[in-house]
Amino acid sequence: MKFNYFFFSGEESDSDTDSEEKTTRQITVELAELTSDIDMKQRLIEELENSQRRLEWMKQHYEEKLSQLQTRIKATQEERDKVLATFSKCHTCFHIIPFFFIYFFYGYGLC
Repeated sequence: MKFNYFFFSGEESDSDTDSEEKTTRQITVELAELTSDIDMKQRLIEELENSQRRLEWMKQHYEEKLSQLQTRIKATQEERDKVLATFSKCHTCFHIIPFFFIYFFYGYGLC
């Protein structure tokens, strides 16, 4: 503990009190700034976490849709292959079909 032996008037006491008040005000201001910075950073972290969750959901949704489309493409290709196989087995059908339409349209007077 430091003692001031040359303490004759209240002026030095007032200057010490003023200095302490300035220091207290400065610390209070700095504390308020730090609190504000912390709050802002917490909000930014929350936004980042929300963005990450949204991105993960979109990724899962995209992968599900991609899988569904791949399944549909495969099914369509299989159906196409079956139809082509059926027509290739019945290649004479291609020769008969045009004559059938001609007979149908002209026979009933549709043309």
